[in-house]
Amino acid sequence: AAGVAATSFTYTSLINSAGAVGKAEEALALHAEATSDGLANERVTYAALRAAAPAGLWQEAVRLVESGSRTGSDRCVAAAVSACAFAGEVQPALDQVFRTHTQGGGGGRAGSVVNMPAAQSAMLACQKASDALSAVQLLDWLEDRLSRGLVPVQAYTVAASACGKAGRPDLAAAIVNDRMAAAGVEPNEWTYAELLNAFRAAGLHDSALATLAEMEAKGGLATPSAQHRTIVIEACAAAGEWAAGMELFAQMQEASEANVVTYDAVIRMLTAAGETAKAEEVFDKVRSGAPTAVEANDYILQAALDMYCSAGKYEEAKALLSKMDAPPNAYHHSTLVSAFLKSKQWDAALDAFQGPAEAATVVVPADVVSQVAKMSLPFREDDAGSQITLTREEYASWHQSNASA
Repeated sequence: AAGVAATSFTYTSLINSAGAVGKAEEALALHAEATSDGLANERVTYAALRAAAPAGLWQEAVRLVESGSRTGSDRCVAAAVSACAFAGEVQPALDQVFRTHTQGGGGGRAGSVVNMPAAQSAMLACQKASDALSAVQLLDWLEDRLSRGLVPVQAYTVAASACGKAGRPDLAAAIVNDRMAAAGVEPNEWTYAELLNAFRAAGLHDSALATLAEMEAKGGLATPSAQHRTIVIEACAAAGEWAAGMELFAQMQEASEANVVTYDAVIRMLTAAGETAKAEEVFDKVRSGAPTAVEANDYILQAALDMYCSAGKYEEAKALLSKMDAPPNAYHHSTLVSAFLKSKQWDAALDAFQGPAEAATVVVPADVVSQVAKMSLPFREDDAGSQITLTREEYASWHQSNASA
């Protein structure tokens, strides 16, 4: 109401409301206003930091948390580190964790208590940035300061993930197999999934299969699920060892474990290996509903389209689109357009644009256009240059004046 003075509670509520709808800049402006009014207490600052974190406004968050003693509470520091994590800024995140530990955080306990939420967020920053060495450094720091068994399993898991994303499966394996055992911390299903993902990314199918065997022997939290086995199939695909992947797939079918993701992975594995006939057999089983109850959803249909197009079976791909229970989407049409452009079938590419309104624009890999490319096709590249956007009208215009040339 008019004439009623704002309080710190008022600002906290307004900042929380702004943060809830993603208006981080507005939340920070409100914090600045509260500061000028002398009302920016710890609660107000924490609300502003929580709003800044998902927006990745790490510099503003760090400035806030370092601006005074009332803003340096453990939860404020953790929120600032979370902002660094969202932005993938590793060093500022580590600096806050190490600095506040040395200074005692918000409770004056220098060197004695680890701000674990802040440390966990810093580890997430390492994961997002694929920074294996910083993840290991932070893990060393935590183990030096906490008693045996007190470093949480999540810290080891995210550290292993960071190592895997950095292309260091050796470090991921050392964390899960050696460090966790030495610390008396039991890996859980998520931990093993991250280790298997590290092997998959490196194409180390032997290591993935060996880990799966260890998990089966160990049981308990280590009992492998369909997710773990599917990751191992993907590792076999990455290594070009499709026969080993199919052996594991057969075991999953026998145990009724294979799911949609599994079938998608198997079809893509066989397609990449040039085993189109086998890929078609797997897809036909899914489509017929026997012996599995897995439905041919968008992911599997996309894998099947890739399968047909990679084998040059364009009529089969077009037939699949026409037989879909649900209308084909823009991604399905994009696959056909890309295939026809790559093979310089200009009329077929134009036909492939036909479909629902959402297919009026297709997205195709930039390398497809680069192969035909110099054909002056109108398109817009994404920021990474990895794909292009092309509308039906743009292609039709180009086709009319160029395709017959």
